[in-house]
Amino acid sequence: MKRLTKRVIFLAAMLTMLLMIGTTAQAAAKKVTIKASNVSMTSTQTKQLKVTTTPAKAKLTYTSSDKSVVTVNSKGLLTGKKAGTAKITIKAAKKGSYQANTKTITVTVKKTVNTVTALDLKVKVGTTVSAQAKGKTPLTYTSGAPELFTVDENGKITGVAAGTGELTIKAKSTDVYYGKTKTINVTVTEKKEWITYKQNGDYLTVSGPKGTLTYHIYEGKTFGNYYLKHGCVTGAISIAASALGNDKSPSAIHKGAEDKAYSERYAIKKMGLYTAANKKLFDNCSITLRTASQILTDMKIKNQVVYDFNKSTAIRQIKNHLLSGKPVIVKAHNRLVDGIQVAGGHHAMVLVGIDNKGFGIFICPTSGKINLAKGNNKTFRMTVDDFVNKHMDPATDSSVYMKAYVTSNKNTGGYILVG
Repeated sequence: MKRLTKRVIFLAAMLTMLLMIGTTAQAAAKKVTIKASNVSMTSTQTKQLKVTTTPAKAKLTYTSSDKSVVTVNSKGLLTGKKAGTAKITIKAAKKGSYQANTKTITVTVKKTVNTVTALDLKVKVGTTVSAQAKGKTPLTYTSGAPELFTVDENGKITGVAAGTGELTIKAKSTDVYYGKTKTINVTVTEKKEWITYKQNGDYLTVSGPKGTLTYHIYEGKTFGNYYLKHGCVTGAISIAASALGNDKSPSAIHKGAEDKAYSERYAIKKMGLYTAANKKLFDNCSITLRTASQILTDMKIKNQVVYDFNKSTAIRQIKNHLLSGKPVIVKAHNRLVDGIQVAGGHHAMVLVGIDNKGFGIFICPTSGKINLAKGNNKTFRMTVDDFVNKHMDPATDSSVYMKAYVTSNKNTGGYILVG
């Protein structure tokens, strides 16, 4: 009996010892508990991590796996940098009987919404303004109506012709910001740089912001029947050139010696078009604008001839040229429109400016009159827009309008920007 009692006591002691060892080991293995959730934020946002520990107020440190996406400071404040994901490692130091511990969370960074600020704009023809747009990222600009206004890479808008069009402004998409598009209206108005003019006998003085030009007007009656058949284009050359320092009569241009660099025959020979057929046409047909352009070039007068034109483009080009203080030779058809027949046949005139009422100032070479419709001998007042739209046709056949003389309705249209 005594032996049994001793064994029971021994086993109880051993059990108690084992329990004490287990409890001690369990206590020794216990770690700090860290509670923190994954985070979603934007690339320009700051966000405080919410971390709790057991036991409370354990000392924490933080590290980011990708500082280009998100950074974290010693207090757990997150700062977004660009779109992406990164791991934040939270380390809790040992506290009391609690061992150190580590927890990793995921931070997802999204792009930030972009903004573009810009207001509708007004600009005058021939002037430039800034779009004054602002965005979070670099901006690009696109004109929805290049015939009305142009825009460069820096947002400088230049008025081309009157009207309203859209300007599209795009903010670039980056790792930090989404892309953004904004559209504004750009209204282009005419630049009020009208001119004044005064005729004194055979001379017309035209004054404007770009200076003063004096045109020598050669009347058709001076050259008799020749002018009726041949002289409107040659006369237009004489009138336009006279204001630009090269005053030659229509007769001198038409019948000038072959070696005269301003003569019709010299120009046609230079173009390689002086053929037997052209000799027959020389006294009977009007020259084309192509030949007129070559004559002006031979006179060392800068010019640009336009044959097959788009009317809105023609209006813009002609107005801009006039506002620069330079003349334009225009070809009119012979149809009656709104009671005005500008030409008996196809007829060249010299457009020298726009008056203070917005009407064009036209010189008729065959009559020597201002704003006279030769077809039905009526005086007219007309805007450049109406003249181009109602009384001008483009030349439509390059194989014809590249000839030296007018031989068909297909090569009678167009205009020359002179100077």
